[in-house]
Amino acid sequence: MSKLVWCLVLLVAAVVFVKPLRERVRPEVEIALNPLYNWTVRNEVKDIQRLVAREQATTGTIPKPSEFERFIDSREGAGASLDSWGEPYFLTLTRRTYTIASAGPDRERNTADDIRTEPAPRTP
Repeated sequence: MSKLVWCLVLLVAAVVFVKPLRERVRPEVEIALNPLYNWTVRNEVKDIQRLVAREQATTGTIPKPSEFERFIDSREGAGASLDSWGEPYFLTLTRRTYTIASAGPDRERNTADDIRTEPAPRTP
């Protein structure tokens, strides 16, 4: 490989693995990555909704919001319950529906930038 490629590999490795450097460049990198994060999270909330629908179809229940992170990680692997911004996905229940969501780029739940699925029906 050329020297330029090796330099890029080392730079990426440093940003990924050296915490002080990662924290320093995080805001600038996140701005560039937010479109990719949004696309990824939109797909992941749909996948998680399908996971919950399968659980509901096979067991007749869906997880409680307080157990939602553990539910996802137990089925999809450790860390699967976190979105691209490092925040946990969350489940919102109403009497007849449920919604899967991510807090989005601002990392705060129930704000305008949350990424949500359409409400899905709960079985009685």
